[in-house]
Amino acid sequence: MSMDEINKIAGAAIAALLVFLLLGFFSGKIFHAGEQGAHHGEETLAFALETGEEEEAEPEEEISLAQLASTADAARGEKVFNKCKACHKIEDGSNGVGPHLWNVVGREIGSVGGYGYSGALGGMDGTWDVAALDGFLESPSGWAPGTAMGYAGLKDAADRMAVIAYLNEAGDAPIDLIESAGGLEEAAAVEESTEEVAAADTDATPEEPTEEAASEDASATEATEEAASEEAVEEETAATEDTGETTAEAVTEEAVTEEAATEEASAEEASSEEASEEA
Repeated sequence: MSMDEINKIAGAAIAALLVFLLLGFFSGKIFHAGEQGAHHGEETLAFALETGEEEEAEPEEEISLAQLASTADAARGEKVFNKCKACHKIEDGSNGVGPHLWNVVGREIGSVGGYGYSGALGGMDGTWDVAALDGFLESPSGWAPGTAMGYAGLKDAADRMAVIAYLNEAGDAPIDLIESAGGLEEAAAVEESTEEVAAADTDATPEEPTEEAASEDASATEATEEAASEEAVEEETAATEDTGETTAEAVTEEAVTEEAATEEASAEEASSEEASEEA
């Protein structure tokens, strides 16, 4: 094969490749322009209705700590506390990675002897009341910046209150969680609400008659039956007396009638005898 033939073949191949590349380039431009025209700009659904008002999400009803404390489940808290056992123990004086939690509810913050607190808790005043424990359990680093406790926290409010209830009952000096959570006024309000619910339930439930009331009802029924019986006897007696009087009157009238008839017969007989004598 000569050099000219090789050059022709190579030129034809290069020309074919160039045509292929140009076709791909221009076809991409055409179709891409169509896609841009179809999708660029704001898209609006055909059935979308614009009201001009944005829907506002309804705010979730906040539950107070006192309400959570009134329904806290210590048994649930014991299960949740399994997440804390790696660092904390409840037994008095048994410090681990963290201080022991014996009687922690209500004690002063950073007061466990023999434990080296971080600066965040070691110099903090106050007590571990319900609000403090709830805030610390929700976010230790957020409630006490600089604390050595690396736990992320419990996000469920019911879980936090359940743990507090469990720790409160585990010690030997439990406190009133409702009072600690909301003060005396809210505790009184919760108690009053509970009493109102109980009273409503009592009013809705019909009272069962007592034995004394049942006995009185039975006595009244018996007295009524006796009175009815006596009345029936009196009516029967009166009826009998009326019947007897009527019968006596009838007998008397009958006797008078018979006597009159006898006298009349005697008179007729006497008249007959006189007539005979005259004859």
